[in-house]
Amino acid sequence: MHRAICFIPLIVLLAAPPAHAQPAPLANPPENPPAVEVELEGTIAAIVDTGDAHQITVLDVPVRVDDDTAIFSPSAALTRWQLLQDPLPGRSDPGFLDGSAIVIGVASEGTVHADILMVEPAEHVLAGPATDQRPEGPSILGIPVVLLSDPRMPGMAVNELGFQIDPSTIAPGDFTIAEGYMGEDHVFYAHRIEGIGEVLGPPDQTSITRARCALDATLEVRGGSTTPEGTVQLLDADTGDLLAETTIEPDEDLPGLGAYRFRIDIITCPARVRVENANGSFAEATVEIL
Repeated sequence: MHRAICFIPLIVLLAAPPAHAQPAPLANPPENPPAVEVELEGTIAAIVDTGDAHQITVLDVPVRVDDDTAIFSPSAALTRWQLLQDPLPGRSDPGFLDGSAIVIGVASEGTVHADILMVEPAEHVLAGPATDQRPEGPSILGIPVVLLSDPRMPGMAVNELGFQIDPSTIAPGDFTIAEGYMGEDHVFYAHRIEGIGEVLGPPDQTSITRARCALDATLEVRGGSTTPEGTVQLLDADTGDLLAETTIEPDEDLPGLGAYRFRIDIITCPARVRVENANGSFAEATVEIL
């Protein structure tokens, strides 16, 4: 007769130590746990000046904002003191309180620190036909629009090619877009208006409306020209190297203006590009790396 042999799995022996055994302590526990990336997007429920910093509350999370934090509204760089100043036009809350925030930062030792803070009163968009002409901006769908002049969030009116326009010249019936916030006084306060209007500035201008480079090093640059014909050259703004040349085509929607587009394969994405126009003007832009 053969005696049966019972095998006890090794994992059971390792997982079930004697009752008197205690887990061994870590040999070298970390004194300073590593910082962990944080991203928040929500309403600013509170802003408090703590002296050496400001503390904002987003999604019930207290966030430290100090002199090392880069702070932006949609159209300006801000200081932390501007977060809690006089109300913006059409609002009763001070500064950006009860506005929208995006926080990019780190959590370390129980504290969340904002490396980048983006704020605005709200993220509203009003788009449709302009319904009348006004010196401070058009009405859109019957809602009066005011182009902001507050230095914390200055406004600009442009056309789709990126050229600055006079907002009072936007004609009723033309499709127009306003980005900003709806005020308590039922006026829409815009940091950006896009429509068709009289171009401001010198007669010869060049714009860049897109500058993107994909990881496979495909570079795309688009923009406009106040002269509807001619040529433009694309250069690496930092090295001066010529990357490509193309022709300007008349824009169908904006008579008298032209548009161009570069799409090229490149070994390394440039950090910044420069577009030089045969009309003597140029434009530069930072490249968005995708």
